Amino acid sequence: MMEIGQKQALALAEPAGHYDAGNSPALSRDQRRHQRFSYRDPVQARLIGLPGAIGATQLWTLLAYDLSETGLMLSSPELFPVRSRLLLVISPAEVSEPIRVVGRVIWTAREDFQERYQLGVHLEQASDLARVQLQQLVVKRARLAAGA
Repeated sequence: MMEIGQKQALALAEPAGHYDAGNSPALSRDQRRHQRFSYRDPVQARLIGLPGAIGATQLWTLLAYDLSETGLMLSSPELFPVRSRLLLVISPAEVSEPIRVVGRVIWTAREDFQERYQLGVHLEQASDLARVQLQQLVVKRARLAAGA
C-alpha cells in the first residue's frame, strides 16, 4: 500500500466532527469486517444522487489501491464530499462482465505533494450478481496475495 506522509483528513464519516486519522486515514484492521487485498486498477465513477450538481454527469477514472467485498480505497484527482454517492464500474480481467455497484464516500485525505485525494468508499448497493462477482474477485486476489 502506498505510504502517505502528512495524512490529513479533509472530511469525516457520520457523525460530523473531526476525523482523527492517526497515521492512516483508513479504518484500522480491527474496524473492518472484510480483509482488503491489493487492487491497483482503474475504476470508473460517476457522482449520483445530486441532480444538477456540478460534475453529476461527468465520468471519472479513478485508481483503486485496495478492495474488499464491502469497500475500496481510491485515488482521485477530484475531492468528492464525504457522504456523496458514486456509481462505480469495476472491470477486472478476472470477471467477464464489469461489476456495477453504488458506494458512499466515508472519508477523504489529500495525498501529499500531489493534487490528488484518497477516498474511502463503502459499497452499499449491489445486485446479487455484483456481490457474487466481488466475492469471486476477492477470493482470486486473496490467492494471489497468498502466493497460490
